Parts: sequence; structure tokens; C-alpha cells
Amino acid sequence: KNNSSSSSSSSSSLLADGGIYTCVPVDPLMLSIANLEKARVGSNKRMSDGAHEGVFVDADTIFEDDEFPDVRILKDILAPTDVAAPPLARICETKVSGGVAFFRLCDKRTLAYLVCKVRSGAERLQGHACVQGLDASERRAYALDLLTDLLAPTWAARLRSVMQAELPYTGTNSNGGPAVTHAADLPPVPNQRNSTGEDAAERRKRQ
Repeated sequence: KNNSSSSSSSSSSLLADGGIYTCVPVDPLMLSIANLEKARVGSNKRMSDGAHEGVFVDADTIFEDDEFPDVRILKDILAPTDVAAPPLARICETKVSGGVAFFRLCDKRTLAYLVCKVRSGAERLQGHACVQGLDASERRAYALDLLTDLLAPTWAARLRSVMQAELPYTGTNSNGGPAVTHAADLPPVPNQRNSTGEDAAERRKRQ
């Protein structure tokens, strides 16, 4: 990002632009869930009452987003045409017609994928200072908080529900969904805001 109001030094040189780029690893499947959710609903109104599982759509439609046009980058990563089992198949049902692959977000596969993310995240946290003194179930609760910060509220609630048995113990949060009742006693989660603009600390206060 350009920053004309500051400068930075590099070796013996002084750079007029003090802006920097920061990068973090990200799983592109995580980024695709919102677009897949939107695409499978389409114009079918019956999904709201559970009477229909949604529509199958091609990758071009899934990753066409006027608000975030750069999301098209994910198409070549998650739905390449030269592989038999594209990465999207991990969280989607697939159909092929006329040589074109069509995808529909699958709740069961997506939840299984998210549960794996929480479990692997908890394992990677082991030995880190932020979870020092926590047992395995508490580390999973911590990893769950991190992941649900990045999900839409409906998916966050679903994930908490299916992982209830793996957490220290659960209660009911202010939205009526399952929540880790002693989450406030865990180490603070980095200040990440979800799609509603609420950060983890604010959400714990409500719980």
C-alpha cells in the first residue's frame, strides 16, 4: 500500500514511500464459502424453508462478484479444468455436463472440512505461548474461536453445534446458539473482526 506521508530505510537507502505489504497464509477454500453459499441459493426461494438443497452452478458463476471482482482468481485455483477432482469437490457436490463441471455447496462436507481445520489448528497451537496451560479441549475451543471469527454467523453457529462434544463444556449464547461458556477465561484471541464488524473480545463479553 502506498503511503506518501512516511518513509522507510532499506540498507543505506531511504525510500520515499513508507508503505508496506503484509501477507498471511490463507486457505482459498475458506474464502470460497460465502460465494458458494450465495451461488447455490440463486433464485430458488425454497432453500429458506429447507425444501430444496440449492442449485448447481458453474465456476464462472460462483466466482463472478461485482463487489469483489478479484475473487475470480479463486476459479483457477479451486476449479481448474485439467484435474478430475478439483479442490472445490472437498466441500461441494459436483456434476459434469457437456464437459463443464457444476458445483453445489454441501453442508455435510463443508462442516467436516471446518471441523478438520479446527482440529489441525488446535494441534498447531500446541506449545505456543498463547495456549500455555490449556488442555486439548481448551485448545480446540481457542482454535474454534479463531476460525468462527472468519465465518458468517450461520456457519459459525453450525460449526459450534457439531463440535459441542469436543469442547470443555457448552452453554447458550445471546443468539440462542451453543457457545463455550468459559471462553472469557481463555487467552485473548487476536483482534479480528467478522462480517458484522464485531471483534472476538466484544463477542466474548456478550457470552
